[in-house]
Amino acid sequence: MKKSKRLWLIVSACVAAAAVIAVAAVALFADSEIDLGKNISYMDKYAYFGSNANFAVTVNAGVGEKTFLTDGKVGETAEFCKISLVVVNSSYTKLESFGYELTAGGEKLSGTFKKDVLTLEFNDQTAIKNPETVESVVIVYATTHRDTISLANMLEGRLSATDAVDAAVKVFAKEIKSNTKNKIFPREIYVKFVTGYGGEEPYYWYVAFIASETDFWAVLLDSRTGAVDVKKG
Repeated sequence: MKKSKRLWLIVSACVAAAAVIAVAAVALFADSEIDLGKNISYMDKYAYFGSNANFAVTVNAGVGEKTFLTDGKVGETAEFCKISLVVVNSSYTKLESFGYELTAGGEKLSGTFKKDVLTLEFNDQTAIKNPETVESVVIVYATTHRDTISLANMLEGRLSATDAVDAAVKVFAKEIKSNTKNKIFPREIYVKFVTGYGGEEPYYWYVAFIASETDFWAVLLDSRTGAVDVKKG
């Protein structure tokens, strides 16, 4: 797949279909002392992944708008934790119901996945006190089956979300400067940790500076080095 086409697919998934929710301090834009932290409308701050022969599970937590709109403005924000399930074993692809029990430190959170008819993934939102302590998840299915899956930190050895924003700011430094008036930058910033289907490698950071659905700058960054893989705008 060509890189330009891959970016558009990610743009469609991350911007048009970003109905999930999510602020973190972002470094000041050096020359003009613009605080871009208040422009963050969505940010993945934590990402975990685990799999076995039957399932692949990802957990993403962070901060974002309660209702995500690509309007260039930051609405009311809240912390979020999204858990996603991909069925790997074809023996279970016809099952429509999966439950889970997520362990994070001393917490045990349970819930039921909802199927996304477009991606065929199963998703749910849950409340978690400390995303740094995510450990494992138990998948409950077929009435009596329970699969315990350990979850590993996908961000270990990679750029943090704030690092990714800093890298993207450097990529669009001229554009940011020319679009800033009276220290106000009129775009929202969307920061998503992007993985392959079911949490597989390669991993990227996707950072977009959004004015509207049709007016945005976006960059896909290598998650380890911050090198630009694809750029739009």
